[in-house]
Amino acid sequence: MRFKLTNNNSIGVRLIGFALLVVGISACSREAPILNGATMGTTYSVIVPSLKSSDQEVLQSLVEAALSRVNTAMSTYQADSSISRFNNSRTTDWFVVPTDFAYVTEAALQIASATVGAFDPTVGPLVSRWGFGKDQSDAVPEADEIDGLLEQVGYKSLQVNIETNSLRKSSGDLQVDLNAIAKGYAVDLLAEAVADLGYVNFLVEIGGELRVSGKNSDAQAWRVGVENPTSGAAGKDDPPIGLLLESGGVATSGDYRNAFESDGVRYSHIIDPRSGYPVSHKLASVTVVADTAMYADAWATALMVLGPDEGMKLAESHGLASYFIVRADEGFVTFSSAEFAKLARSP
Repeated sequence: MRFKLTNNNSIGVRLIGFALLVVGISACSREAPILNGATMGTTYSVIVPSLKSSDQEVLQSLVEAALSRVNTAMSTYQADSSISRFNNSRTTDWFVVPTDFAYVTEAALQIASATVGAFDPTVGPLVSRWGFGKDQSDAVPEADEIDGLLEQVGYKSLQVNIETNSLRKSSGDLQVDLNAIAKGYAVDLLAEAVADLGYVNFLVEIGGELRVSGKNSDAQAWRVGVENPTSGAAGKDDPPIGLLLESGGVATSGDYRNAFESDGVRYSHIIDPRSGYPVSHKLASVTVVADTAMYADAWATALMVLGPDEGMKLAESHGLASYFIVRADEGFVTFSSAEFAKLARSP
């Protein structure tokens, strides 16, 4: 039985929803102009407190062009995208790709190396077999099938050349999947579109992942809220964790967005590229604040794969601002890295 959790039974979804709610209240208190629409199976919004009416149509065009760039280059759901053509190609020669594709792949490989494969942009075959790609399935693969797919996965078998904007795979079976980093990159492109028009105060967001700059419409730092799992629970009223940001990207990864259940076992869409199986630890979600939404997006996924102990260790060693929500025997426990603690404020 495949299911997608809703706000009523998923702290992860409520966490993202609350973050946007706080941002929305703070940003829109003076009727800040907002552009919004649908993209990448979710929605986007752009908030520019001082946006001139004469710039709104121009900005809308820039936003749509940026989103089209990302989908045309990196959407595995588009048969004619650059990533689909690369994946369908059996060549092991250098393959020319768009600049965006090469840039994001390089960043993905950097994080793959830093996590020794916990984050891996070649995990696509495993994601697909577990039914979390274009074709959904509730069939749990056999162990020998997983072993066979693991032979097709490995970030060290993928190379990128930024100077020539080209990729090369050592095996024709290798597949690239940038879904864990491309949405964050799209957020950064939206931020770039706003900045190109000369604005320094804005918030852009796609599906809960966001990038902020400057001040909100109240001339205050942008307030982003990360709700504690016990907020609203019976007999408890823990306040949310508040972040006051004037720059940077924020992203959350959790095991709540997509999952299926088979024979009483719940399988998350978060696949560990090292084992070939969905993660089974007690980490429910990770929120990361980074200089860009792209890196926040990728690191949140990487830490989610690593789990609470290994993830926190890596977050501290890399100076990542990270907030962890972990399932406990009774409810949830939360903890954060030293860098995240520096950002946390009362709501």
